[in-house]
Amino acid sequence: MKRLCKASAFGAHFINNLNSITEKKGGRGMSVYKIVEIVGTSPKSWEDATQVALKTAAKTLDELRIAEVVRQDVQVEGGKIIAFRVRLNLSFKYNED
Repeated sequence: MKRLCKASAFGAHFINNLNSITEKKGGRGMSVYKIVEIVGTSPKSWEDATQVALKTAAKTLDELRIAEVVRQDVQVEGGKIIAFRVRLNLSFKYNED
């Protein structure tokens, strides 16, 4: 079985993107947001893989704001889909504390 990236069959993995701090203007002055890339997997669907990833990320990321689906793929074994995988970019407010 060949895998396209290192991800377990079930769960979410965090890949820290250290060069992704962005500034966003609007409303009450300027805010800074951090963007991280994660991969969620599920044996059911891409939607479920997304929910798994977001639920896991929300446990440790404060003020999660945006989830952008970057890529979808499937893991295949014996000609059958065994896992749906979703790569997401998540943005959350950066606190300087």
